[in-house]
Amino acid sequence: MDQKELLEIVERIDQSSLAYLSFKQDGTELILAKEVPQLTSHSDNNVEPYHTEEPSLIHNTNGEKEIFDVEVQSSNEQAVTSPIVGIVYFQAKPGEPAFIKVGDQVEAGQTICIVEAMKMMNEIPAPISGQVVEICVENEEVVEYQQVLVRIQA
Repeated sequence: MDQKELLEIVERIDQSSLAYLSFKQDGTELILAKEVPQLTSHSDNNVEPYHTEEPSLIHNTNGEKEIFDVEVQSSNEQAVTSPIVGIVYFQAKPGEPAFIKVGDQVEAGQTICIVEAMKMMNEIPAPISGQVVEICVENEEVVEYQQVLVRIQA
């Protein structure tokens, strides 16, 4: 990937609603992240998020169009993201059982993983009660700020 292609990707991400992009090609890895303002509703908490069924079109480096399916998250599913850059652990100590696995029922406030940053262990609680539907990262993987760790369905 040359500098022109990289700048084009950065510009497109900056102009899009994407907050995070991880890209690997020919042994090169690119991770881009930006802060996106959170929208809040002051009057109606039952507003459904807008979702499109249309796939996203992105031009690849050959100028060809590629279609990427847009992941539609159900309104009663919540993504748990990392509050910091660090190493994620799904068990308190090596050899101990994992805090969670896919299919487990969790309670709001229950520790679902730990993110270690600068030798500080930060417990990550479940924001809602529900069922773990996806664990998005591997144990002991380095995670980025706001990277999705787990998805929980209420």
